[in-house]
Amino acid sequence: MKIKLILRAAMLVLMVLGTSHGLRAHQVDTVEFEFQELEDVWRLHGEMDVAYMLPETRWVPDAGPLSRKALMKEKPEELARIRRETENTLRRYLKLTHAGKTLDWRIEFPDFAKQPFTLPEEYNDWALMTVRLVVDKQTQPGTFKLHWSEKEKATLIVLDELSNDGIPMPVEPGQSLALLKVSAPATKSPGDAASSEPEAEGDVLTERPESNIAMKWLKSGFLHVVPKGLDHMLFIVGLFLATIALRPMLWQSLLFTLAHSLTLGVCALGWLGGAQGWSWVEIFIALTIAYIGIENLFKIKVGKRRYITVFIFGLVHGMGFASVFVEQVQSVPDDKLLKPLLWFNLGVEVAQIAVILVMAILFAAIPKKRRKLAQTLGSLLVALAGLAWVVERIFFT
Repeated sequence: MKIKLILRAAMLVLMVLGTSHGLRAHQVDTVEFEFQELEDVWRLHGEMDVAYMLPETRWVPDAGPLSRKALMKEKPEELARIRRETENTLRRYLKLTHAGKTLDWRIEFPDFAKQPFTLPEEYNDWALMTVRLVVDKQTQPGTFKLHWSEKEKATLIVLDELSNDGIPMPVEPGQSLALLKVSAPATKSPGDAASSEPEAEGDVLTERPESNIAMKWLKSGFLHVVPKGLDHMLFIVGLFLATIALRPMLWQSLLFTLAHSLTLGVCALGWLGGAQGWSWVEIFIALTIAYIGIENLFKIKVGKRRYITVFIFGLVHGMGFASVFVEQVQSVPDDKLLKPLLWFNLGVEVAQIAVILVMAILFAAIPKKRRKLAQTLGSLLVALAGLAWVVERIFFT
């Protein structure tokens, strides 16, 4: 009876993984803009991944980036289509408001105006294009905000050199970010008239509203585990299944976070070059999941050996997180990386603890005489999922 139950569950997990081909963590694209307050307009300036803007390659697991050199040789009709699809994509997911009213923005593609047509250079020949979203300067009091659609999957990164210490702010799907606050000029008293510089007619006062950097990055770290990091969650589940006691589980979680924080920081500082793009990292992450599940089946004792294993595997998982985090902070000077790095990793740890607590509640509801079976069955599922991901990442990506 137990064997049949385990085999049925194994078949079920393989069917689920087969129908969800390509569902992997650490594969989230980002869209990045720099906010610029100019004399007559407000502008969002950024470089977009062309493949991410097109419907035939957007969020397609096996679709890689387009070639810059090849794209620069395309016919005018294809280039016009790319601009059209880019605008359609951005209008679908991004909204700008001021004082609660939606603003109509216009889009510019400065690269396409160059003679000859030239795209930004990228070390790996990725096709990027410069995009500018422009709105007329608003004079009435209110707050200028950016809204990122909840239907979008990617994180939007906004950089403003004049606010938040120049640290980019992550805007997750469904969130908004205040970019600028406009207020009417202060009224001068008669005594100030002689000593004050006259204000131009129609002059307005603007200020950059400060955002809660800590909470933004903490939430970003949390969301990149729950719900976006399926393989990361499964690794934590595998650790839990070795022992359903909270204390050793929390120690494993803390060691794991310390390890992936180290490699994430090293990658963010550029000390490993393009480590976040190494394809073997995702394969190795899948292997760590399979290993933990298989090791659990041998009823190992959670002690020094397991703690060392968790720490080593955490170093590899940190490189996986770097594929997301490094893109988000690529424009941040090294001396300002500490705050995003600290709060992102804290968000990851909070998410891990949340997964552990959910598992603890689930096991508390299982009768004691069935918990050993549940641990065995769960560990087998973890092992099979890890092995399935290994095969997928070697042969199908």
